[in-house]
Amino acid sequence: MSEEQINLKKQKKNNKKEESKSLFDNIPSLMSLIIPDALEESVDKLYFGANRYTRSFVLTVYPTEIYLGWLDDLFNIGEISISILSESAYNGEVIRQLTQKVTALQSEYMVYENQGNIYHLPELESMITDYEYMRKLIQTQNDKLFYVTILLSLHCKTKKELNEKTEILESELSKKSSQIRGLSFRQLDGFKSVLPLNNLKINGYDKNLTASGFSALFPIASPDLSHSNGIYLGTNLFTSSPVYLNSFIGPPMLNNQHITIFGIPGSRKICCY
Repeated sequence: MSEEQINLKKQKKNNKKEESKSLFDNIPSLMSLIIPDALEESVDKLYFGANRYTRSFVLTVYPTEIYLGWLDDLFNIGEISISILSESAYNGEVIRQLTQKVTALQSEYMVYENQGNIYHLPELESMITDYEYMRKLIQTQNDKLFYVTILLSLHCKTKKELNEKTEILESELSKKSSQIRGLSFRQLDGFKSVLPLNNLKINGYDKNLTASGFSALFPIASPDLSHSNGIYLGTNLFTSSPVYLNSFIGPPMLNNQHITIFGIPGSRKICCY
């Protein structure tokens, strides 16, 4: 066999090796399952292909008083994601800043009082009382302060639907004395911040909330807080739906029969075994 024939034979073997495919090449990876068909970022929205549009916002104005479940009504809009990112504040620094704020307000109060200007006195007195009460709670370890950022994303199939849902979202928040800001030219960073990755890319919109106000941000108005059958316990205060408990319903809804029921004093708490 000549040298030319040997080289030709080796070349054919190499081509066969290159053409052969592994049995495991076509197994989809985790990234291939979640990656969108396309990604196009415009001024105020993202396009993911197959008629999927997303618009992200950040909450900039919070209501004066936050009550339990005040964000639950937003889930009725449908196809909405709400991400709450928090960072606990150092108590020593919080107490120092609150002390400085109270001192400044007291000085301002004395100036207006000496001038005989009583127009701003009630407002200043209320602010001094609130800040002193907050400082006392934090100093006695009965409360804690958090820096909180709330981001929202709407998901729709058409641009028209996206604009309509945006108007509904702004209207619902205006009823709660709140306001959102569209993340213009930063939609991709906003969407990444909403994802459950704990990766905040939108800074400068954090607000101060105490532990009680922070706990009120979590959604609680869920129709799933009940079994399909069992003992009637009462009515869900937020959804007005009946609540049934079946302590022997088994997994995956209930792994064992041990339960705990919380309630205010005098509410006739009953434990079932």
